[in-house]
Formats: sequence, C-alpha cells, structure tokens
Amino acid sequence: MALPKELLQWLYTVLQNEYHLPLVVYQDVSLILSIFNDFKVKTDIYINEAGSQKLLLQLFSHFNPNADQTFIPNFYVQSINVLVYLPHSYPAEPPIIYIKPIDSSMLITPNNYLNTDGRFFHPLLANWVEFFGSDVSNDGKSPKDNRLLKLLLTVRELISKGSFVINKLTDESSVSVSLGSLSLREEKESIKSNPPPLPPKVDYNGVKSINSITRARAPASESVPASVSASASASASASSLALSSNRVTSPGPPLPMTPTRQKQLQQIQNTTNSALLQLLEPLPSNKLGMALHLQSMLIQLTENHINEKSDLEYIQSLILHNTPIIKDAELKMNDCIKDVSLFDSELNTNKVMLFKAPTDLHEQIYQLETKTSALLDTLNYLDGLFVKGKIDFNMYLKKTREISEEIAQIRILSELAWKKTGL
Repeated sequence: MALPKELLQWLYTVLQNEYHLPLVVYQDVSLILSIFNDFKVKTDIYINEAGSQKLLLQLFSHFNPNADQTFIPNFYVQSINVLVYLPHSYPAEPPIIYIKPIDSSMLITPNNYLNTDGRFFHPLLANWVEFFGSDVSNDGKSPKDNRLLKLLLTVRELISKGSFVINKLTDESSVSVSLGSLSLREEKESIKSNPPPLPPKVDYNGVKSINSITRARAPASESVPASVSASASASASASSLALSSNRVTSPGPPLPMTPTRQKQLQQIQNTTNSALLQLLEPLPSNKLGMALHLQSMLIQLTENHINEKSDLEYIQSLILHNTPIIKDAELKMNDCIKDVSLFDSELNTNKVMLFKAPTDLHEQIYQLETKTSALLDTLNYLDGLFVKGKIDFNMYLKKTREISEEIAQIRILSELAWKKTGL
C-alpha cells in the first residue's frame, strides 16, 4: 500500500531530533504501515514503572482477527488493542508492547505473555539486544527479514490463536461501585429537594481595595446550623464510600505532566499561534497560496540539504579511509623514481662506450665470434652423424679434436681483441 507523502514527511521530521537512528526507525515504521492497513502511527507520552515520562513514537492497531465476529461466552477475540512504543535508542532497545481490550468493560487475563498491566513479553523481546542490538542500518536486508515485522507477525499470530483471553468485568468490586454511585445519587437528590437554610448575612464595614474587590475579614466564630452539618456529613460519608469502592476497582489516573514542562508547552503554543495570526491576517488569498508554495519548496530544499550532507559525510569517510593507501602508493612511487634515476645515471656513464664507431678491431672480433659459432654448429652436426652411425668413432674423435683446438685458439684471440677495445 502506497503511503501518503505528507505522512512520510511528518514521520521523517518527527524522528530527526529524538531518535538515535532516525533512518532505521523511518524504514521499519513505514514498512509496517505499508503492509498492515490496521496500524496507525502517532506520538504519545509513555510513562514507565518509575513514573518518568517520555515522548515516544507509537504504532497502534485495533486488531480484529475474527472477521465474522464469532461469539464465545466471556471471550471476545475481536476486542484487541495493540500499542507499540519505540524507544529513542531503537533498535538497540526492544519495543514496548501493550495488549489491551478496546471496551473498558472487558479485562484481559494475565498469562505467560502478559502481566496485570497488559504489557507483552516474549522470548523474541528477551533476546532482542542479542539479535538486533548491534543493527545500525537495513542495507542488504530483505523486507521479509525486518526485525519489527517479525515481532508484530508473532503478536498477531498469538492473538489469532486466542492466547489472550478477554473476560467481562463481573467481580464484586464492580457491583460495589454501582451501589456506591447509586447511594450517592440518591443522597444528592434528597439534598436538592430539601436544601439547608442559608447562613446569616454578615455586614462588612471594611475598606475596599483599588480594584473594588473587598478583602473580607473572617467574622466571629458562630455555630454552624445542625441541618447543614448533618447534610454535609451525610454527603461526605456517601462520597467517601463511593470513592473507596472506586479505588478498589478502577485504576489510578496517569501521572500529570510536570508544571515546568506544561508551562513551556503552553507558552510555545501561544507564541506560535500569535506568530501565525500575525503572518496570515494581512495576507490576501494569492499571497497565502504563494506562502504555502514557498513552504513546500523550503521543505524540499531541506530534504535535499539533508541528503547532500549525508552524501558528503560518506565521501569524507571514503577519503579518510583511502588517504593512508594513497600515501603508501606515493612512497612506493618515489622509491621507483629513485631507482630509475640511479639506473639512468649509470646508463649515461656508459653511453659513450655503447655508441663508439666500429673499427677494424671490431670487425675482427665479429669475424672471430662468427667463426666460433660456425665451429660449434659443426660439432653439433658431427655429434648427429656419429649417433646415426654415418661415421665411425675414430673419424668422429679426430674431427672433434681438430675443431675444438681451433675454437680454443679463436677464443684466445677474441679475448685479446676485447681487451684492446676497452669494453
């Protein structure tokens, strides 16, 4: 399923400042949203067991594994809420999952997978750090092997198998809450029908403040009428009874936000609203459209800047990696240049000797070497004749001795000639 571009832009922007690996979280969450139509995404405040609050990304789903809504007494597999919170260090830390009924009159029974608060536990979550704690990207991984997809498929499979039993709340505490509420309602109706008399009016003779708001002084202590005292005590006793019953059955409210954070959020909201009003009020419709167009262009330029920045960081890492290799190659090249220069200097010293003009002595050396080569070929030929049996041994020995003596004399002359040339 193709996801809206606005949703993807919002998701990418939200993850940038809070999450350690925003690209990994963006890829995992967008994969889940594209596969499961029942999953939605939002940001929500998560309160842990210690009472601390964190603004986390939440995936939530009203999962209905039983399409025909088959009724089983005291068991409703269609009333399942799946809440998935992703920590800021995801995937180094496992997701936090809660399984809760949609209807507040239902209750999920704790079992091996759930505690009393509805938090989900599973061996995959227990070994999450070992399996996925070192993941920093999704490069080279198939979407079907995605860590978050495997986890949510496991949760949905357990829900489809009926691993989470949802019962109606029929315990005695709920009955006591109803009775307490009924008695409190009757008491209030009786007080309305027979209101107590008003207390006597007290004449005030004090000085009014500048803002015309009187600062009243407490009058002398007077006894409260008995009817007012009796009705108030009856109302208080009924209220305390109802509150005590509610305290037994209903869970406590979530912890409020800290005053400092709430004040800061309110101040930011007021400042933003006033700034938007100042910008939008004097603008006609055509300029407003131009502003929206410029805003979309700014978003596109910001994305391009982020992509170019990541590309530059990658190129910088490649340069840092290849710099030692280049330096080593430069050292080898310098050594090679030195060797070539040394060889060239030696070659220049002998250049005069190599390019001397030929003389009679050189011609004589050439003839001696040519004759030596011819005599050696003759010896090889005699060897072949002797092996084939064309000549006898005495003839072979005689000719070989003669040729060898002649070769020895030629080599002596050739060495003397070489010494005279100075080469």
